[in-house]
Amino acid sequence: MRRLLALCALVSACGGTADPCDGKDGACVTLTVSSATVSRVDTLALTAFGATRTSMRAALALPVTLALIPPAGTAPGDYALDAVASLAGVAVGKGSATITVGAGRTAASLVLVDVSGLSCKSPTPDPCGGVCVDLQSDPKNCKSCGTACDYAHAGATCAQGACQIGACESGYADCANGPTNGCETYAAGDEANCGGCGMKCLVGQICSSSKCVDNIPTCDTPGITCAQKGCTSGHFAVSKAGGIAVDMANGRRLWTRATRGPSTYSDAKFECLGLSLEGISGWRLPSTYSEVPQYMTGGLNGCPVCHPAIDQAAFPDTMSPNPGYWTAEYSSRFLGYLYVDYCDGRSNYADDGTGMHPYRCTHDPL
Repeated sequence: MRRLLALCALVSACGGTADPCDGKDGACVTLTVSSATVSRVDTLALTAFGATRTSMRAALALPVTLALIPPAGTAPGDYALDAVASLAGVAVGKGSATITVGAGRTAASLVLVDVSGLSCKSPTPDPCGGVCVDLQSDPKNCKSCGTACDYAHAGATCAQGACQIGACESGYADCANGPTNGCETYAAGDEANCGGCGMKCLVGQICSSSKCVDNIPTCDTPGITCAQKGCTSGHFAVSKAGGIAVDMANGRRLWTRATRGPSTYSDAKFECLGLSLEGISGWRLPSTYSEVPQYMTGGLNGCPVCHPAIDQAAFPDTMSPNPGYWTAEYSSRFLGYLYVDYCDGRSNYADDGTGMHPYRCTHDPL
């Protein structure tokens, strides 16, 4: 019975042009259910031949035509049929009819009367919680009573009984998992989706009002303390997480902001090579003294007496007095590796590699 009734529902949804009893052997009653006051139902409970069977599982507009097949051995004659129609679990119509069973195909009609007490009519034909709605288009009652269409940071509509996402709120975008989680991404402030899905900011940039802008710290930036404010050069941007300084005047070369060590030369080299910082690997010691920008050392940018002379907003923990930071440049004269003094810029110091010095790692531009 369930298979046949499911077929009848499909026929009805397609316009009811075919007789659901076509192709069936033996007794079959073509039952047409209609109503002058009930517009749509999703369940029909039919009681006949001493049993109740439930048909349909989706809301269909009346009239609907079903194939009713009597149990095997049912004698020809007239039989009582009772029907209860429901929508979203609420009874909306009832009706009774007499059906005739013969040796082959017969036909019967059943008219439902409204039992919801609302007498809902188009354009809100469906009773829901004491009010009339349209389950095909009401975003608060979409397909079934109480089923609301709701998407994070987005509008919602109901079309043909299915929820659909509307336009995203200003500043938001739907970048992940489709409409199921709405417009989940705050594109006005997301560095990975700045201004739109997949529009990623560079290291050292933040997303502000849907645009990527360089995050340049100053001595007045909260959390930064400079020994002498006048030594801030402004050549560096800082990553949002705060661990990386970006040299904007040299192709956006990266530097670790924090002083590392002190360590021996071999340990410093090894630790840079193995470093993963904010998801970035491939770090190293600066290859030569000349790779260190001049404005990272002393006596420049109008700061001849600053200690330290390095940009203190970008590198706030630079040691002063400065013991010299490792580079990977080897001096054959001194048989050791050069290190740079960030207070006065000197590089004419050398070491045999066993001394303990601080260091910063660098990374080629991404």
